[in-house]
Amino acid sequence: MDAALGWKTEKTDRALTLRLPAVSEGEYQRICSLLEKTVYGGIMLEPFEERALDRFLYHLTGQDMKKSLGMWLKLHYACLKKRK
Repeated sequence: MDAALGWKTEKTDRALTLRLPAVSEGEYQRICSLLEKTVYGGIMLEPFEERALDRFLYHLTGQDMKKSLGMWLKLHYACLKKRK
């Protein structure tokens, strides 16, 4: 499934909801808005927003990202790279 930040979010949200029962309808769109807020706006996320991202990633991968150091580093540095 192709997905890009801010691109066809409604269509991608519907597809994810159908493929992954753990993902709620509208959850992908909410996550995209949070990512746009931090990546494009340079605004730090609130703790509850970070938890929403963690929950969404858990639904996609089945892994707790905080317990996977390698994945945490990839996500952390990818976010920092975009901010520059």
